[in-house]
Amino acid sequence: MDLRHQILSAEDRPRHSVALPEWGIDELFVDSLSAADRDDYERWAFGDDRSNYRSKLVCRALVDAQGNRVFSDDDATALGHKSAKVVSRVFDLALKLNGLLGSDVEELRKNSAGAASDDSAAGSPSPGESATPTNC
Repeated sequence: MDLRHQILSAEDRPRHSVALPEWGIDELFVDSLSAADRDDYERWAFGDDRSNYRSKLVCRALVDAQGNRVFSDDDATALGHKSAKVVSRVFDLALKLNGLLGSDVEELRKNSAGAASDDSAAGSPSPGESATPTNC
């Protein structure tokens, strides 16, 4: 097997199980995003409309045992109305699994603020600042 094929066929996206008893679910999985999915999520979640950024990541990362997404991107607003505690638990795991902790999110915020014509976003807290677990 050549190096290119070896890299492209490697199973490099871990998945972690999560219980969601508040929703009556014993086991679902938080999946690692592909590089393309992460780029799409960052563009979508940290663009001009930053609403439901937690739900947006959960929609992208929560999968069933076969790896099928539980939610579509269109479900982010509805998921945003669910318990903050439950959504945040899945979100925090997705942050860790996908390398979107404090410094990563801060870099995204700087990049999106630098692209804006004003500095109004510069004073707002980074999504990772308020959501990053302190025990990471």
